[in-house]
Amino acid sequence: MPVIVVGSAKGSPGASTTALALAAAWPGQARLLVVEADASGGDALLRFGMRETPGLVSLAAASRRSGVTAALVREHAQRLPGGVEVVVAPAEAGQCTAALDALGEAWADADLGGALVVADCGRLGLDTGTATELLRIADAVVLVSGGAVEALGHTAEAAARLRPHAGYLVVAVIGRCAWPAPEVEAALGADTCVMLPHDEASAALLRGAPVPRRRWPARPRHPLMDVARRLAVVLERQLLGRPEREDDQRTEGDPVAAAQVSLASVLGGERA
Repeated sequence: MPVIVVGSAKGSPGASTTALALAAAWPGQARLLVVEADASGGDALLRFGMRETPGLVSLAAASRRSGVTAALVREHAQRLPGGVEVVVAPAEAGQCTAALDALGEAWADADLGGALVVADCGRLGLDTGTATELLRIADAVVLVSGGAVEALGHTAEAAARLRPHAGYLVVAVIGRCAWPAPEVEAALGADTCVMLPHDEASAALLRGAPVPRRRWPARPRHPLMDVARRLAVVLERQLLGRPEREDDQRTEGDPVAAAQVSLASVLGGERA
């Protein structure tokens, strides 16, 4: 019953897009369930023109009677045009927070069977708030960050705080970064680091705003989805005990010039 929490330390660097990309790219026949669990409100309702029900509010109400099960979560999910199943949250923060609070400790006793759940928790700042229970049962945490030093600094603080609770900690850096993935991984104490490229075509599709085909080449490339697919393979191997395959490779971003100063020194010393 793997649960993957996706979030960011500060701002909106693309956690929701990353969660959807992971679900869309997951290998094999398994279908991931995405649960919008951001207390500031969900995005799918407006982005994709989804119905309010079924969704997070109806799931919270139903869980009071029978607890949280894989069948119940799937029953309250809606299918996006690309096939990803999402439990949509209200766009209004108050309603969303109330639904997440109502679910509360039900996550601790959840019987999700063989379901694979990706919880899009939005900001995982100093106060994790309604994401606390999801973090307690998470098998993996994906922290999404920008590549600038200030963004990585906030992410380093979040990584240090979440490290004791995250079974497997991933840092996903979006866009250009002065430091290579192995250095970010070591400096932030992550199990792995991936570099997610800026890919407007893939991001637009995942946000429900398709890019006109006239802007695409004859054979459109989707580098974001390529990296998401490789990360999904790594997570599948870690969480489900799959054997390593020959095509499993470390995910790398666009090549950049080597930084003159190590990231660890910039952030204030090596991290365990």
